Amino acid sequence: MSENGIASPKERNNSTALNSWLKLFMDNQTMNAGLPNNLHRFQSDIIRWCIELYSRSPSACQHLRSSKVLILPSATTLGSYRNCITPKPGINPLATCEIERVTTHKKDLPAFITLDEMKIKENLVIHKGRLLGFVDYGNTKVPTLATHILVLYLRTIKREISLPLAWYPTMVTPAYQLALKFWMALKECERRSVHIHALVADGLIFENIFFANACESTRINNFTMYVSTVSSLQISVS
Repeated sequence: MSENGIASPKERNNSTALNSWLKLFMDNQTMNAGLPNNLHRFQSDIIRWCIELYSRSPSACQHLRSSKVLILPSATTLGSYRNCITPKPGINPLATCEIERVTTHKKDLPAFITLDEMKIKENLVIHKGRLLGFVDYGNTKVPTLATHILVLYLRTIKREISLPLAWYPTMVTPAYQLALKFWMALKECERRSVHIHALVADGLIFENIFFANACESTRINNFTMYVSTVSSLQISVS
């Protein structure tokens, strides 16, 4: 390192300073440099990262690509990956397969589940002979148009796993359904050596009722912490 804090060329070319993800990303960028768009090839981990980036901000992803700061897949390519399957309400089989893949080499991963409901546009769609758009809790279907999507998002502490574990079209999910879906997700994680230590949710009334019904309440300095009697699970309300 020079006196002005700028790395020397030798230091900049030292690949050992990069972690495995950065090395993979830089190698992929180098491989695609100078090739026409139709010959670009991307690793599966890079595709996942690009899908996450595109989901957060399509315009930012497109700007990075069009300005040629990074060589990224097009929106059409990402769309083909995102729409390669027809998702169904409930536990996502692809998510459980990915969990099993990761836990093959890493056991006893600490994790948490984020519980949230997102507003969607009400609509009915006929897809492959099925009428979609109604409230559907997997085991219970309600002939009412869904207005929200309930998502249970799983993330390990060190982010070895970060994916939506389950989703359900809903209106306002009642507390008993929240409890049922959470314990189902907990079972799927624990049986695959992913240990849930926290559940994060906002302060909606039904979620508060769910916490109160599912857990024992302990008050410390006006702060309420809900501690489950199962697996020493700690649940907090953000």
